[in-house]
Amino acid sequence: MGEVITRNVRDLTSTIGLVRKYAARDLGDSGDSAALDPLLTALSDPEPEVLMEVIHALERLGDERAAGPLRRFADSGNGQLNKIAMVVASGLGGAPKGTAAMPIHDKLPTAERQARRTTPAMQRQSLAPQPETAPDFNLPPHSDPTHPSEANTKADSLPGPAPLAAPRPPPTSRQTTAASNAFDLTGLQPDSSGADNVLRRAREMLIDDAMLATDARVEARPYGFRITVPLLGGTRKQTVRIVFEYSDLEGDKVILLHSMCGNSTPVNYRWALDANRRMMYGRIAIRHDKEGEYFMVLNTLLETSADAMDIRKNVLAIADKADWIERQLSPEDRY
Repeated sequence: MGEVITRNVRDLTSTIGLVRKYAARDLGDSGDSAALDPLLTALSDPEPEVLMEVIHALERLGDERAAGPLRRFADSGNGQLNKIAMVVASGLGGAPKGTAAMPIHDKLPTAERQARRTTPAMQRQSLAPQPETAPDFNLPPHSDPTHPSEANTKADSLPGPAPLAAPRPPPTSRQTTAASNAFDLTGLQPDSSGADNVLRRAREMLIDDAMLATDARVEARPYGFRITVPLLGGTRKQTVRIVFEYSDLEGDKVILLHSMCGNSTPVNYRWALDANRRMMYGRIAIRHDKEGEYFMVLNTLLETSADAMDIRKNVLAIADKADWIERQLSPEDRY
């Protein structure tokens, strides 16, 4: 079993539905027979969108051994998913086996994906970069950009913060301020040098590879990338920003991923600290500006060791947790 398959199989048991959904999609595209048993086990997933992805993944895998489990799943109910599972099971009898496994960065979108969305690279070609300034916030004073743990803790298991009766509107301007830690931005702008262009293109390819198999929308920004992630349920979205050009205290380049959640208040500070203790992916921080204080979820990765799957899993996990926090603070979908 290759490393990519192994990591996707592990992600298929994540506590985060978005991570499970796209792990199933990748396993179906892999054509690797090692993906069969994990996908069959995932037919018990509690999320309908994940189940839909699992069923279609088994269809693309094309292994006739999936027909029996799919029929048993179909017989367990009479919903739309059960009907789709029966159709897929009926077509697997003589279906060809999948092709050899390909790593995530070598895959091209399937015709089905091409029909329903554009790739991140195509999206960026159709959208000129907007003059959005670098985000303005202060990181916790002892930020440690180590590689995140593979363990996941469901945000929904945490007791919610005190809701806000009337959230303030988001800030209208983003002015970079000086601060005392090594992670502060100072108004980053793209360099026009050839070396910088090569580095920027390498980063674009990394983000393309990371988000290729998802339904997220990727937009280039002067500081890095803005990614809009559709969440499970189809009614909400969450924006995750990926910022380059940070360095840790040893001078190693790090990638910062963060997503805004909503207004913070002192009554919720203790809740946020307790939530940080339980969160294996990312942490809650507070952004300060002249408009007020805001909760955000962020994480850092070492740029030299981060790969496409690291980026994807972090983006999906941060989007999931940030949206959950936002829902505790306000019913609106602002971020």
